[in-house]
Amino acid sequence: MPSRDDKLFLKACKGLCRQRPFNELIRKKYGKQANQILECFGAEKSLTPDLEAAADDAIEFLENEAPVVKEYEAEQDEGVYKVTIRGFSGVYFVQAIEYDDSEVFITLKQAKEYVMENYGEFLC
Repeated sequence: MPSRDDKLFLKACKGLCRQRPFNELIRKKYGKQANQILECFGAEKSLTPDLEAAADDAIEFLENEAPVVKEYEAEQDEGVYKVTIRGFSGVYFVQAIEYDDSEVFITLKQAKEYVMENYGEFLC
């Protein structure tokens, strides 16, 4: 995942703000500060230092809650493995076992292009 200060990450957080479960998580965890956090994410602004933990929550939410959008099978020397695009509308990332997760993408098309560029020759 990208750094929490990355402009792309801030765009991704804007996408997460449209997800009801993410909103509920932030509201439950941060109470009165939730509106300020969601406004920062919605406006693609960095959080103040006292609220930076919410960026970690955004990453954790995306990694743990994002549904599978598209799945591929690839094969290399070690055998067959899955390459998966996960995400919500406006925020996607790519996972492949044995590899680090990708950066975030704002469109599904960008995530698919990443798969083709990085795994295309290995897809089954």
